[in-house]
Amino acid sequence: MLGRLAVAPFPSQRAGQEGMVVAITRRMRQAAHQGVDAGTAALDLQARQQHRQCRLARIQRERGLQAALRVNPRHEASRQTLVSLLIEAKRPDEAMAQLQAALALDARQPALAMLLARLQIERGGPGID
Repeated sequence: MLGRLAVAPFPSQRAGQEGMVVAITRRMRQAAHQGVDAGTAALDLQARQQHRQCRLARIQRERGLQAALRVNPRHEASRQTLVSLLIEAKRPDEAMAQLQAALALDARQPALAMLLARLQIERGGPGID
């Protein structure tokens, strides 16, 4: 049974939050100088912040899943979630490595074998390694 694994926060995260106020102020001044509507500039900055937060959250989830797999390499849910994140992040080589590791531990996982074959075929491989 896996307990909760702590994921270390990014050292730059706090500095990034403090720097965000400076960035907002700077962006608002630039927008006013260029004649851009302040509301539009604020929305643009907000979208960038949300994208950055999502990217950081994805990295933290990935690290947490990798830590869970170091503790228990046979934890299927962690491996499947990690593979999904890697595919979503367009990192098929890493996803294939995770699938191969899962199949090396337990070859009786047809869904993982089919996903691995599909990824191999998409990469121009034979689909049966």
